[in-house]
Amino acid sequence: MDAMDGISKDLSRSLSSQNNTKLNFIMKKNATNLIKDQYRELSAKIDTLKTDDPQRNALDAERQALLNRYNFPDEIFTENGLKGIRAFTGEVLVPARYLDFAITDVDLKRHHSPVIAILKDKSYRLVKTDGVGTELGTKSYGLITWNPFLPYYLYSENKKTFGFMNIHGEPICPDILEKWCEPSNGIIPLKAGDKWGVLTNWGLYITPIYDDLTEDSDLVYVRFGDKWGYLTDEGKFVDEDDKETLDSVNLLDYLPKLPDE
Repeated sequence: MDAMDGISKDLSRSLSSQNNTKLNFIMKKNATNLIKDQYRELSAKIDTLKTDDPQRNALDAERQALLNRYNFPDEIFTENGLKGIRAFTGEVLVPARYLDFAITDVDLKRHHSPVIAILKDKSYRLVKTDGVGTELGTKSYGLITWNPFLPYYLYSENKKTFGFMNIHGEPICPDILEKWCEPSNGIIPLKAGDKWGVLTNWGLYITPIYDDLTEDSDLVYVRFGDKWGYLTDEGKFVDEDDKETLDSVNLLDYLPKLPDE
């Protein structure tokens, strides 16, 4: 994906992808206020019973049945002109101190955490739904987006290039990227300028220094200058002619390995 044809498009793509996720909720209706009251009453009764009380187990099963049948989404609420997030039980998850949240109703149904909050200065920050709204990382950014196909958040200072951060708000690759490709077996090809690199789902970041990136026999195959070779699972380049080394290292593979039969 190109950035900002790139990261701004990434936001719409991310939201579009999340909208597709709504299919997971089509068979479940949102709980009405009556159903929510029923859930709260069951919870209150359960809290008064001992853990070994048979009635507790029966009530807990009844409460679980409600959870299986209905969505109980979190809610965005407004207080003094600012927004926060609370559970349907009324418990505040994020205090009302933000302009808005860059999240969808699907995030609220999934009780997604952390959430992307928009601060008073219109910058973006990852915030935990922990009751106090702990702000993650060391700073806010010009834009943060989330894509369900990735285990990371995309962030941008200038909305022209982007980087990736983890769920703790910590950048794992710098804000220099212009394109990312769909991951395969946890491998995400990246492009900065005319150079290619890789980010993996397990946190390995290979700086974009390669002149070309493709696949050979399902392995990540790159060109560095006039030399072609493969990347190891430690991010090292091995020349394709170095057969001895190739036979002794683990290479990045676009396809998952099948267990031995």
